[in-house]
Amino acid sequence: VLLMRLPYGREVASTVVYAQPSWFARRGYIVVIQDVRGRGESEGVFTPFFQEAEDGYDTVEWAAQLPKSNGKVGMYGFSYQGYTQLMAASMQPPSLVALAPHMTAFDPFTGWFYRGGLLNISFTLTWANQIMREDAARKETWELYDALEESWKSPQALMSQLPIESASPLMSEGAPAYARQWVSHSHYDGFWKDINLLEKADVLAEYPMFHLVGWYDWFSHGGWEGFSEMRLRQPDRHCLVCGPWIHFPWGQKTGDFTFGPNARPAINELLAEWFGYHLKGVGSPPESRYFLQGSEEWVTLPDFDLVESETRAFYLDSDGNANSRFGDGVLNDRLRYSQSDQYVYDPEVPAPGPGAGLDDSMTWGPCDLARPQENNHFLVYTSEPQTDTLRILGKPACLLCASSTASHTAFVAKLSKVDKNDRAHFLCLGSVKVGPEDKDDEGVFSVWIDFDPTSACLFEGECLRLDVSSSAFPMVAKASNSEIPDHQVARACQYKKAIQFVHHNPDYPSRLIVPLAP
Repeated sequence: VLLMRLPYGREVASTVVYAQPSWFARRGYIVVIQDVRGRGESEGVFTPFFQEAEDGYDTVEWAAQLPKSNGKVGMYGFSYQGYTQLMAASMQPPSLVALAPHMTAFDPFTGWFYRGGLLNISFTLTWANQIMREDAARKETWELYDALEESWKSPQALMSQLPIESASPLMSEGAPAYARQWVSHSHYDGFWKDINLLEKADVLAEYPMFHLVGWYDWFSHGGWEGFSEMRLRQPDRHCLVCGPWIHFPWGQKTGDFTFGPNARPAINELLAEWFGYHLKGVGSPPESRYFLQGSEEWVTLPDFDLVESETRAFYLDSDGNANSRFGDGVLNDRLRYSQSDQYVYDPEVPAPGPGAGLDDSMTWGPCDLARPQENNHFLVYTSEPQTDTLRILGKPACLLCASSTASHTAFVAKLSKVDKNDRAHFLCLGSVKVGPEDKDDEGVFSVWIDFDPTSACLFEGECLRLDVSSSAFPMVAKASNSEIPDHQVARACQYKKAIQFVHHNPDYPSRLIVPLAP
């Protein structure tokens, strides 16, 4: 039996990325597509995340008893449908044999809603708006429903409201509580711990899983982290496929770049191989593989232990004028004493997220960063052109030694590959919030920024580029530069301008660490 549990209507069955259920049925599977509690034709009240463990357990055991079933159940699906699999597995239903959690995260706090302490505001508010419309329709609260329809048409207006914790209509009286909870629980606490499935990693790792990660998916960090934790415990039971995709669709072209005919995955065939092996005992499971951007080819990865085992350091350097890509910022192989750089961060004029402004829908994905990098509000550091081939695979990291005229602020870093036509191909992003507790005696924050995972191949003549700013709006919420929590800033006048300094010298060796492909 193949089982998918989803909140978007069982008629859809995630066919935006998968074959129709009948395709799998023709290959000898009983396919069950279920509306989760409080969605579609299912009764009850929808409580995202929290309800899925016991409901999933009951459904698995029910499906195992269907006529002509061999008693073995596999679950598949992406996004929330991936999380419902993990929740069900956390209860250890006896009939559950294998999973395929695609484009999802095990820890909703760091994998879905917050990035380095900053709210993923675009995703959080638009997803809440999407799912809340059905809640309003089911309850026939038509005033709320109509307001949600209007805000769905104007996402920029929704994300620009102050304070975020009162954004209408998501946080209005009579609206479901989940959006308010996601925003108000801005630090990891008991609310998040209860649905953090990394807390049950030992149990989950026992189930064979076929993981799928998109380099430009909202959940790439969470999916990569989940696979890493599973494989650490049970290396032979987990398969990973990584490709150059956003959340969906999984195609050949996204944003500014085309990845060639090989980029689209044979996902249905891979699922058939995976479940054929685990549910029917035929064939063999697919091998782990990743799509290497630049060479536009798939590379098999039989030994994941080699990933991130070798790294290369690039030290930030300049003569004090690294502002914009026309400045003097460089990435060096060697550390030297050099003048600190500075830029102004004004939350009322935030630096855009990767892809923001390209069109009305894209706030995240493969895009050319060369144009925004012309702005002096970015510090830009570019390596010398490659003299040989550089292959990157894994999660880069940046030690940023910085100071600020603000007591509380944030830093955002983006990594890109510059080709011979001066296009800066966005690869990945990381962010971090800082406060007084992060300062040393000299008032300097020395903090590690963890990036999302990526892969890239740089050929001779191409460069690696790091840009540093303090925002990526509307991808992440704007840091207020004050003691007021970001989601409680009620008026724009409460935002504070700040001068940000980035230091790079022997005492404060700011540097980029990139993991090399094995």
